[in-house]
Amino acid sequence: MSDNKDLFYLDKIFPVPAEIFSAEYKSISEIFKESIFVFDTNALLVPFDTSVKNLNDIKSILLALKQSKKIAIPARVAREFAKNRATKLGDLFLSLRQLKNNLNIGTFRINEYPLLDGIENYEKLKSNFAEITIQIKNARENLEAIEKNILSWNWNDSVSLAYKEIFTPETIENPTLTEEEIEADLKFRFAHKIAPGFKDSNKVDEGIGDLIIWHTILAIAKKYSSNVIFVSNDEKNDWFHKQDKIGMYPKFELYDEFRRVTNSKSFAIISFLQFLEMSNAKEDTIKEVKQSLEETKEEENEYYQVDVNDLTIGKQVRHKKFGIGTVTQILTQYKQPIVEINFKDFGRKLIMLSYARLKIIP
Repeated sequence: MSDNKDLFYLDKIFPVPAEIFSAEYKSISEIFKESIFVFDTNALLVPFDTSVKNLNDIKSILLALKQSKKIAIPARVAREFAKNRATKLGDLFLSLRQLKNNLNIGTFRINEYPLLDGIENYEKLKSNFAEITIQIKNARENLEAIEKNILSWNWNDSVSLAYKEIFTPETIENPTLTEEEIEADLKFRFAHKIAPGFKDSNKVDEGIGDLIIWHTILAIAKKYSSNVIFVSNDEKNDWFHKQDKIGMYPKFELYDEFRRVTNSKSFAIISFLQFLEMSNAKEDTIKEVKQSLEETKEEENEYYQVDVNDLTIGKQVRHKKFGIGTVTQILTQYKQPIVEINFKDFGRKLIMLSYARLKIIP
């Protein structure tokens, strides 16, 4: 038996077995109007893909919650947002750079064919190419101007300015446990595969981020004696019971722990889209967010873990962050295969295939 294992761990998870059957667990619709809403990092990033008009709709919904003292974010989420905001804006910047580079590919001019002079369709064709050249030049100039706009942003993009009004100091909460107590809890949950965090051991933070957020949710519920609805777009592997890769419902141990710690309050997890729908957001806002999330999911599905046997020197691949590159080396002498890829905009990068998600360009 491992020294880290507690054979009676179920007694720790469910200390009052009779309440497993007798406790009341309210539905989302029952608690929606009487809950504090706690937002995950991924939910806060969604508005970066919305129009200014729909961002204002989202902002008004969040401000109404703030005025009712029904909104909070864990300090951990604020810190993760600070880290991921730059990545989100960087992805936007890179997308524009790649679009501009695509405009530089190919020759948008037509050779002179004197024999065709005077033919009406030939003269129209020359006129077409002249217009194309002008339009492409204008497009490049506009893209360069937009790039400068993005580079000038110093926490004054429209989303960050909205959050500056919403997430003032009183809305940001910390867990009540010490760092040592959270680390000890993480080890216990890892050893016994208890939600949350145990499936994130390969992350830089070894999964402690989700656990910090969870303990903050518990602290918020206790502090305000309130139900909590956690708004997250991530059907976290160790938060949800899953079947056929679909998150069905949060794990029962989360419900039970929340109920015990908060004196029988209720807990639920919903997506950002569900939150907007149940908050009566405008139809355009819901439609745009839904489309954006679907496109993001489709885009992520385009990238996958590539088998080293499918790669050859000279093969072109696309990386979500670094764009298009050419395989220059394949290193198989290590425990995990590593490839060197020369990216057009980022130069040479060593990529570990077990972690990277690529798309092979035919």
